[in-house]
Amino acid sequence: ESGHATMPVTLGSVGNWTLTVRDLTDESVASMTAVPINVLSSSPDFVIDTVTGPLTAGEPVTVTIRTNSPDGNLLEEYNGYAMLAADTGPQTIQPVNIQFTDGVWTGEVIFFGASDQTAFSCIDFASPPNIGTSEPFQVRPGAFAGLQVLLPGQENVGGRDPGHTGNPEEQEAGLPFALAVQAVDSWWNPVMDVDPS
Repeated sequence: ESGHATMPVTLGSVGNWTLTVRDLTDESVASMTAVPINVLSSSPDFVIDTVTGPLTAGEPVTVTIRTNSPDGNLLEEYNGYAMLAADTGPQTIQPVNIQFTDGVWTGEVIFFGASDQTAFSCIDFASPPNIGTSEPFQVRPGAFAGLQVLLPGQENVGGRDPGHTGNPEEQEAGLPFALAVQAVDSWWNPVMDVDPS
């Protein structure tokens, strides 16, 4: 009676689809078709190709990530966005944001945090998010770049600025305290084969 109606619609398959409406009681009323709707998988599986280590912190490596349907087929219509996150912490991977083309993203990724068992995840913006995680691989420290000074109360955190956590503990005048000096690469990862003394 009000000239409009609202109804639920469910599109069950991935692709570009249109909706056409027509009056079933009066065939003289023209039917109308909506613009195409891009329908994505409700739960894409992010499959990350194997990253072969060891890698070196700060050096790019080519990575390929595919979006698969739950039955394992490539979602060729998927052109969505996602973000990358390394388990070595925030700021330890570039790029952070990526966009898929025809269900695939291939690009250079840089890892800044050194670890014997590094892994990273691809996470979309769904709620709850869809997440795919790589197999672990080694990232070695880069070349010796400087000496890091750590005061009591501070600990090294490689791969991101400022390279440490914690605040210096208060010290009393005239009393000695232990000062740590550590050889690090350009991203604060400890370089073990350098003697900083």
